[in-house]
Amino acid sequence: MAVPKRAGGGRARGLAGALNAALKKNGGIWFGWSGQETDSFTGNINLQRHDGVTTATIDLEQQDVDEYYNGYANSTLWPLFHYRIDLTEYEREFGRGYER
Repeated sequence: MAVPKRAGGGRARGLAGALNAALKKNGGIWFGWSGQETDSFTGNINLQRHDGVTTATIDLEQQDVDEYYNGYANSTLWPLFHYRIDLTEYEREFGRGYER
């Protein structure tokens, strides 16, 4: 998993960087999407430990990537928490993807 590094190979900043530093210092598990897609959700969790940080990741189906990751996380939460209300999108499908 690329967390806590960005896709381009650079170091994570913002929330990812802060959480990475906190996990290194205090312990805990980073749980999230592996960045990989699957044809059928299995629920399998991939546990890894790297540089003092434990990650627990899952692969997502395309629908979950569209609704949860691209929709809820990036089109609703990110703009909202960065004071860009003008960019915030609210769609019921995004919320369903997050809940799923």
